[in-house]
Amino acid sequence: MRNSESSQNYDYFKQIFELLDAENKGEIRYDHFINFLYKVGLSQTEIENILIKTVGYCNSYNVSLKQFLSLMHPFTNRKKIKEDALRNIFNRYHNKKGYLNIHEFKSIILSLGDEFDDNEIREYYKKANSKRNGKLDFEEFLAFWDK
Repeated sequence: MRNSESSQNYDYFKQIFELLDAENKGEIRYDHFINFLYKVGLSQTEIENILIKTVGYCNSYNVSLKQFLSLMHPFTNRKKIKEDALRNIFNRYHNKKGYLNIHEFKSIILSLGDEFDDNEIREYYKKANSKRNGKLDFEEFLAFWDK
């Protein structure tokens, strides 16, 4: 049984995997995986070490969820990875004004594969938007995922 912290880390990396798995195939392309590693700011040495491990894990040009979680395990306690990954997600969806509106926030939530109705999405957005200005900035978005 996983402890609370490892359960949170598992859920967090599972959500990242699901966002990277744009085609919902249960795997991500190897080149997308490598690109993700660069985008979250891992050093060249860290990336090389992960790539060496993938030779033993990956029997195709794709990375499964199990493989992804295993490869990411050494980084579960690195806050910077989490923040950088969330920044990449935020940047992919925001409206180029530096904040998320409710529709962009909804797109992120629905991309995780969970089914929420519009009322639930509005409630999440309302809770996340601590400044109550209808503009969810990155700090609020980051705080939402830390809850």
